[in-house]
Amino acid sequence: MRPVLTKAEAQQLIRCFPSIPEEHIVEVKNVQTLSRYYQDSFHANSCRDLVRLLKTIHSRNSAARKNGRRPGKVEGRYQKRAEELLYGELSISLGIPLEEVPQYIRQVLKDEPPSVP
Repeated sequence: MRPVLTKAEAQQLIRCFPSIPEEHIVEVKNVQTLSRYYQDSFHANSCRDLVRLLKTIHSRNSAARKNGRRPGKVEGRYQKRAEELLYGELSISLGIPLEEVPQYIRQVLKDEPPSVP
């Protein structure tokens, strides 16, 4: 366990979202291997790792759609879990309702130039 982010830390993390790189996963056919990789991101217990995971899943889903495939169920399950954890912590840190977190993130990223971590 670690302490919840402070409001300033949460705001700084959001401003750093664009500079957090996604992971480039080679094409994984084995669902168990992919699940294990995603689970490792949760075990790190880091909001930055959750952001990285979400960006990775978004990239994989976009690539699947581009190639005429549907996004994977594994990605959907881990995306939902990562969003719940990340948005939940940001909600507490920022003092805003959970359902307002995605809009808050979009607004901050739209209004401010990206910062370097």
